[in-house]
Amino acid sequence: MLQRVQHYIQAVEPRNLALSLAIQLGLAAFHGYDFRVGYVAGRNVALGLALFTMLYIQNIYPLDIAVGYLSRAQSAGYAEDMASYVRQALHHIPKEGNPVWIFPTTRTDFTLINKDLSTIVDRLLTVATLPRDSSAYSQALNDIRERLSVIVDNVSEAMPYIMLSPTNLTIILLWLFSLPAFNRFPRKSKMKKQTAL
Repeated sequence: MLQRVQHYIQAVEPRNLALSLAIQLGLAAFHGYDFRVGYVAGRNVALGLALFTMLYIQNIYPLDIAVGYLSRAQSAGYAEDMASYVRQALHHIPKEGNPVWIFPTTRTDFTLINKDLSTIVDRLLTVATLPRDSSAYSQALNDIRERLSVIVDNVSEAMPYIMLSPTNLTIILLWLFSLPAFNRFPRKSKMKKQTAL
């Protein structure tokens, strides 16, 4: 038994040994569980986590940043500050396109969202010329806050569709269908080596 464990440890690359051991210890309750299966499963799970993290960072995180800036604009007290936050949000929102690929609507159309935000910036610059203690200034800021709330909802509604775009779905499905292939390949190659000896 000790020789078998030493053989497995030598077969695993040193950088992956800690991950493999952690998975093996987590699955120790299953009697007869093969160490190599734990290593392959760990590698596949790590690959999947890296894939999902990459997709999130590339596609969703910029929109999260934009929603954060728009939320800050809603809570800002002055038109100049609101305009600054909305401009920063515009840098993180795609300029065009609609991420909803099944029955798209105007609520998630980034061209219209960008147009609305540009209009809001122009309106804020006009409002900034009014006296801050006037009722027109307060009413305009409250109206813009309501419009920003609608836009935040629209951007948030688009986020799941961006993550589940046809390209991303293809990548995710390829990863899922590759799991059984990766699990079988090491076993077959080990069996071939053992039969060759």
